[in-house]
Amino acid sequence: GNKSKNKLLRLHQNKKLLHSKETIHKTKKQPMEWEKIFANHMSDKGLISKICKELRQLNTQKTKVQLKTGQKGCLSGSV
Repeated sequence: GNKSKNKLLRLHQNKKLLHSKETIHKTKKQPMEWEKIFANHMSDKGLISKICKELRQLNTQKTKVQLKTGQKGCLSGSV
């Protein structure tokens, strides 16, 4: 009856809470790609070119998403 429904509801809520905490933990744990580049190449002269390359890739990904969703965006390729 009601006891079993309450148990199922609590179980579902607990699973949902644990899943959301896992997601937050994973998000905090993984550094962004540009952070990895910066950490690995702090004194490297190629740092600027690597940052520019990453920005171009991000801009390309954004443009692809805009095209898929039908949004209008700047397609000139400037960052």
